[in-house]
Amino acid sequence: MGGGNHLSPEEVHLCLVSLRADEKDLAVCFDVLTPEEQLRTQKYLSVTARHDFLVSRAVLRGLIRAYCPQLPLNFAISVGPFGKPYVALAEMEVPLFFNVSHSGHIALLGFSLEREIGVDIEEVRDIKGLVGIARTVFSERETEFFHSISDLERRALFFRLWTCKEALLKEEGTGFHRDPRSICLFSEIEHLDQNRRVLEFKGRFIQSLTHPLGFAFAWALRSTESPILRWIEG
Repeated sequence: MGGGNHLSPEEVHLCLVSLRADEKDLAVCFDVLTPEEQLRTQKYLSVTARHDFLVSRAVLRGLIRAYCPQLPLNFAISVGPFGKPYVALAEMEVPLFFNVSHSGHIALLGFSLEREIGVDIEEVRDIKGLVGIARTVFSERETEFFHSISDLERRALFFRLWTCKEALLKEEGTGFHRDPRSICLFSEIEHLDQNRRVLEFKGRFIQSLTHPLGFAFAWALRSTESPILRWIEG
């Protein structure tokens, strides 16, 4: 697999993308999209959501072609039964897996070879009814621990667990169609924010990270060996 970015089977590539763009940049992004994707942008009622999709999809298409320059310019990005994106074309010599998430003004893109990947990013913010929401996401043991810590600690833990769980669910392709309470990260809780460790979890590797502008994010990879993380530019 050639191109501007070289991705080895031992690596995970992550890319953080600012979704803030002026009208000129948005026009360039629009031209990169396929006719079907251009039509999709018109269906967003929110201007912000429309712009976020434009920028993140344009960057995603550019990076996929950087990894797979043999792909045609108008290659299609399909979605699985629960919305996970993929490219299924004979021109892809080696299976490229990728995932996308965005929150606020930042998008997170993740890429790997031959192995499923999931990513999630969330803007850390005050949420009304946080304890009640936690009950719908956390396992019984996680919920007990959640109630044992301070309010300030709860908010940080909520977003760490949420992003890790969503990354794991997106990696397996189900998203929240699977009950997130069925995933229990209680044994990993104390390690999720220590030295940015990559943790092994039931045949997968996960990592919880934070962004200085106030975001929590995570990636999950199905693998038998701990991967090498590399940051790339969009």
